[in-house]
Amino acid sequence: MERHREIETKLDPGGETPLPDLTALEGVADIDVRELRLEAVYFDTDALALAAAGISLRRRSGGVDDGWYLKLPARDGERLELHEPLGDGDEPVPEALVDALQLFVRDGAPSPVVRLRTRRAAHRLLDAEGRALLEVAD
Repeated sequence: MERHREIETKLDPGGETPLPDLTALEGVADIDVRELRLEAVYFDTDALALAAAGISLRRRSGGVDDGWYLKLPARDGERLELHEPLGDGDEPVPEALVDALQLFVRDGAPSPVVRLRTRRAAHRLLDAEGRALLEVAD
């Protein structure tokens, strides 16, 4: 199981605000733009115990980071993220993630509570050697 700390910044400038010229940023030599069609299924208990605790469990597909993601509150706005790869498509929540949630789910198992479909334009900013500097998703 992969683990890492995440600090994510989400900005909402408004629906009609165009992206600025990202090629004008220092060090950006090129931009790789990909359109993704993502599907995320979020899981929780019937009583929504995970959401109440600030925990999210989702199964994402359709992008470059397909998989199961469990995000747990950490400190100073960070979140601890646990990741498991996808299985065949309708597999149950991976056992390692259910084990990490035992305090919240008790003897049950999380079940789907919402499905989101998103169209995203991912702009990967590349340096002169083609290395990714960062990604801007719209």
